[in-house]
Amino acid sequence: NEIDQERLHWPRQLLKAFLNPFILLLTVLAIISYLTDDKSGSVVMGIMVTVSVFLTFFQEYRSGQAAIRLKAMVSTKATVIRTVKTGPAKGEESSEDKMISIRQEIPIREVVPGDLIHLSAGDMVPADVRLTYSKDLFVSQSSLTGESLPVEKFSSALSGDPSKTVSLPDLQNIC
Repeated sequence: NEIDQERLHWPRQLLKAFLNPFILLLTVLAIISYLTDDKSGSVVMGIMVTVSVFLTFFQEYRSGQAAIRLKAMVSTKATVIRTVKTGPAKGEESSEDKMISIRQEIPIREVVPGDLIHLSAGDMVPADVRLTYSKDLFVSQSSLTGESLPVEKFSSALSGDPSKTVSLPDLQNIC
């Protein structure tokens, strides 16, 4: 349930900072200046390239580290209702296992197919879900459809094969 983001190691970040069009142009101009015997101009441009590359690298590296620390501080959780088996209670002679539903808050990465997800106002929808019950549920789907206004969702039953007729984000019972 998590999307892994590619983390750039520092040599790659340094190369990325150097592959800026402005830096490449300055490098080419510095080389041309050197070849035309303008040593002082090429030295000045070389210093500009070096300073710019290291400043860009340093800023991007620090912001990447800050983003990693911030992500570690923020833990997104989901409230799920799971059915679990329990053995007989103390003093009970019944050998049958009982099934009970437990509501628990878990990290989003631990949500699995079959979990019933309980959403409250302001919650982030942790996965693709089919609604079984809803009341006044509005969902922002701007990242999926581009629609800027929230869309109301219902827990209505599906008729026919919806995958052949309607795109999933347009269904009224899919979040």
